[in-house]
Amino acid sequence: MAAGAIALDIGAPQNTVSAHLGVLARAGLVLATREHRNIIYRANLGRMQTLIDYLIANCCEDQTNCAVAAVSAACDARSEQSN
Repeated sequence: MAAGAIALDIGAPQNTVSAHLGVLARAGLVLATREHRNIIYRANLGRMQTLIDYLIANCCEDQTNCAVAAVSAACDARSEQSN
């Protein structure tokens, strides 16, 4: 999805969204590919899962109500849908 489309969907300024997506891309959490004049961003689910696993292991301390664990479950479900 292009940064402009994401900005419209979430109601944020395009330059702000582009800056945040750039940070996420440099961290490897999103993948960016150029299509003509646009940069298309997509989630790098494998890298996100690695980060989530780390956060669960080191930050949640096996708490069942940890928000990171809920995000992990959502990522797992989304990943299964895309396969």
